[in-house]
Amino acid sequence: FFFLMIRRPPRSTQSRSSAASDVYKRQNLTSREDVLRVLDKKSGHEFDRDIAIQLFERMTVQGQEPYCYDINEFIAIYLQAEESLSAKIRNIEQELKESQAKQNEVLRKLSDVKKTEQMNQYNVME
Repeated sequence: FFFLMIRRPPRSTQSRSSAASDVYKRQNLTSREDVLRVLDKKSGHEFDRDIAIQLFERMTVQGQEPYCYDINEFIAIYLQAEESLSAKIRNIEQELKESQAKQNEVLRKLSDVKKTEQMNQYNVME
């Protein structure tokens, strides 16, 4: 992931070390809009906003500005969600394969039953 990191000047005149500290603290922060732009770009279309809201709800708001998030926290939460969804998809794919195998077995048995139903009372196929 490459997130835009916008460095803003300190809000008030501060000592040189305090101003540098303020910039350092803020450089890992990004806005909700920046995160959404990155998600849109990564997905190749508008990222599902319901999923994005769920991701944002798991995060803590940082800084003084509304909807400002720590990039590292977002990446960790995104990767956890992606792994969780991938695991669910793998499980569903496995369940689907098992279901298809059961369906094929039932169809085979049905075919066998149809063959036996075609025999007359003398066990001769009609």
